[in-house]
Amino acid sequence: MGPGAGGGPGVPPSLPELRTKTTWMVSSCEVRRDGLLQRMNYGRNLERLGVGSRVGIRRGADDSMHILVDGEDMGPAATGIAKNVWAVLDLYGPVRSVSIVSSTRLEEPEGTQPPSPSSDTGSEGDEDDEDEEHGLGGEDHVSIMPTALEFLENHGKNILLSNGNRTATRVASYNQGIVVISQPLAPQLLVQVRIDFLNRQWTSSLVLGVITCPPERLNFPASACALKRAAWLLRGHGVFHNGLKICEKFGPNLDTCPEGTVLGLRLDSSGGLHLHVNGRDQGVAVPDVPQPCHALVDLYGQCEQVTIVSPEPGAASLKSTGTQGDMEKADMVDGIKESVCWGPPSAASPLKSCEYHALCSRFQELLLLPEDYFMPQPKRSLCYCESCRKMRGDEAHRRRGEPPREYALPFGWCRFNLRVNPHLEAGTLTKKWHMAYHGSNVAAIRRVLDRGELGAGTASILSCRPLKGEPRGGFEEPGENCAPPREEQPPPVLLSPSLQYAGAETLASKVQFRDPKFQRTHQAQVAFQVCVRPGSYTPGPPSAILREPPDPHFSPAELEWVTKEKGATLLYALLVRVE
Repeated sequence: MGPGAGGGPGVPPSLPELRTKTTWMVSSCEVRRDGLLQRMNYGRNLERLGVGSRVGIRRGADDSMHILVDGEDMGPAATGIAKNVWAVLDLYGPVRSVSIVSSTRLEEPEGTQPPSPSSDTGSEGDEDDEDEEHGLGGEDHVSIMPTALEFLENHGKNILLSNGNRTATRVASYNQGIVVISQPLAPQLLVQVRIDFLNRQWTSSLVLGVITCPPERLNFPASACALKRAAWLLRGHGVFHNGLKICEKFGPNLDTCPEGTVLGLRLDSSGGLHLHVNGRDQGVAVPDVPQPCHALVDLYGQCEQVTIVSPEPGAASLKSTGTQGDMEKADMVDGIKESVCWGPPSAASPLKSCEYHALCSRFQELLLLPEDYFMPQPKRSLCYCESCRKMRGDEAHRRRGEPPREYALPFGWCRFNLRVNPHLEAGTLTKKWHMAYHGSNVAAIRRVLDRGELGAGTASILSCRPLKGEPRGGFEEPGENCAPPREEQPPPVLLSPSLQYAGAETLASKVQFRDPKFQRTHQAQVAFQVCVRPGSYTPGPPSAILREPPDPHFSPAELEWVTKEKGATLLYALLVRVE
C-alpha cells in the first residue's frame, strides 16, 4: 500500500475496496493494482493454503514486490513499488486469525542488482522500475541432472534424433513431431530446449508441456493437442489440460518465439509447473501436477528443430547459462531491460526480431526519415506487442513528473526512440516533466521532426540553429508604408496520457502500405510520445468523436490535454502500429 495510507479511520470492509492510495494486492492467484487486474496465474493460489501455511511479502532492491509461500519465492508480482510502503493483510472468508512469525531483511544476491540507466539511454527518467532477474534472487536453487538429458527413442514418426539424442528435427510435413525427454522431471530441475530452426511457410509453432503416463510405449498422435489423458500443455499463450483450454492468456505467445529462444519447464516443491523463457520465470502455469511426469515438446508448424540446453556443471544460478548471458545487455529503456524484448539484437546474438517488431521496422524504413533523428542500436527501439511486454512483465501504467501524473504504456505499438537535442536536454528532458501521446499522420512526421516539437517552432531536435527558409530571430526594419506584423497564434496541440485515445483513428489516421518482404497489404498508424512541461496544458474531456469508448483507466474529465504554449513539448519517440 502506498505511503501515507497506514492507520486512520475509514478502512474499507475488504482490501479490494481500498482506493485512497496506490495499492498492490495479491488475491487467490491474481495481482491487482488499485483494484484493476494486472496479472493472472501468479504463484500458488492463496485460497488453497491451509492452517500452518506461512505467507511472506518482501520488496526487492529493484522496487519489485515478491510473495513467499512456506519460504518459496513466487517471483516478482509487481514492479515500481515505492520505498515507504505498508504491508496489509485482509482476513477474509474462512481466515479468522494470523500471527507474525518473523520479520527478516533479505539480502539481494550479488549480480541481481539492476543497473542504473544513464542519461543517454533513452529511458523515461530515473523511475527505478527495472524488472528483477526472474528466477534469480530469492528463488529456490535449480537442480542439475547428474546425467545428460536426452530425448526418448519413442517419438513422432516425422522426428529424426541426432547429437546424442539431444537434437530433434522434424523432417517432413507440419505435424507428427512429438518428442519426450527420457528422464522424469524432478522437482527444481529446470529442463530447457532451444528453438534452432523455424519454417515460416507454416503457421503456429511448438507446444510445450508434461505428461504423467509412461511415454516409452505411448502411441503419439499427430499433434500434442490430441492427447486426451494425463497431459498439461502450453500452446500459444494458452494452457490446456487433456485437450481443453483451462487458461486463456499465460505468459508470452509461444507462436511468436524467434529462433534462438530458450524455453524451460520446472516443477517447484509444491508441484507447480513453471514456464521459463530465456531464463526468466513466467510464473506457475499449472498447479499441483502429478508426479512422476515427463517434459514433452511438439515440433509443430513453424518449429522444425530444437536442442536440449543444460546448465554448465556447477552452475549456481540461471545467469550462469551461456544463452542467458549472451542475450543480456544492461541497456535500459523505459525503466526495463531492453534485451528481453525480441527486438533487433546485436550482430553476435543468434536471436531474430519478433515478427511484429520486424514489420513495424520495415514500415518505419519506408518513411525515408533521416537516421540522425533516431537513437542508434541497441537503444533505437522497443516493442510493446503482447509477447514482448509479457516477457518483460510491463505494468499497464506508470507515473512521471512533478507532481506525478499517470500515463499508459503504448501497448500494441512499437517505439522508435528519438535523439534529444543536447542543448535542450539539461533544461527540459527531466523526470519533472509529464509523459503524453499525440496522434499524427504520415504526411506530418518529417515536418514535426524538423521543428523538434509539436505545433509551431523553429528549433530542430538536432540543432539549435534556425531551419533553412525560416525567419531568423530578432526584429527587422519594416518596409515603408507597411503595417507592423501581427504575431501568429500557434494552433492548439492535443495530447493524452492514453494512447488508446490519442491513437484513435480520428486523431491518428491510418495509411495502407505493402510490406516489401512478404508483399502483403497492411494498415499503419503513427503517433508521437512527448515530454510535456507541467502547467503548460489544460486537461479536459475528449473532443474527438470515437468509435470505441475511451480508456476507462483515466477520468473522462482529464483524458485530453490541450496546450498552446511554444516549447511546452519535447519529442521523445515515434510510435508505429501496424494491423
